[in-house]
Amino acid sequence: MIDRIDLYLDTAPRVSATAEVIGPFTLFRRPPGGHPYSARPSRCGGGIGPEDVRRVRERQRALELPETFEWVVERNPHLGATMAQAGLRVSHHPLMLLTDPDRRPQTVPGLDVWRVDAADDLASVMAIAALAFAHPG
Repeated sequence: MIDRIDLYLDTAPRVSATAEVIGPFTLFRRPPGGHPYSARPSRCGGGIGPEDVRRVRERQRALELPETFEWVVERNPHLGATMAQAGLRVSHHPLMLLTDPDRRPQTVPGLDVWRVDAADDLASVMAIAALAFAHPG
């Protein structure tokens, strides 16, 4: 399951961003005015050191992109320490994973959760995501 999630995180940005391989990382460059993406370990990347992180950050600065990275800890368990060695502050965010598709998430008053499928209005779904990511915090 972790490999499928990691594959999705590598594949999804490729729809609207240009992928640039920098050493063991892939930097996703947005089109002008598009959603800023993070750099992430390449699917076939090898060992990663602080100098690799610094090279990506230099490229992000040159492109005026946020100096951000994301990765799945279960696939890259030592990357947090490498990022810290490269001078970055690391925040941990657990994956949200629904392993039983028939089980509904616990309800929270005022919060609706639904599974998106082909019958849904994809433009509205994407607009919700765009608004949510446009306002960090």
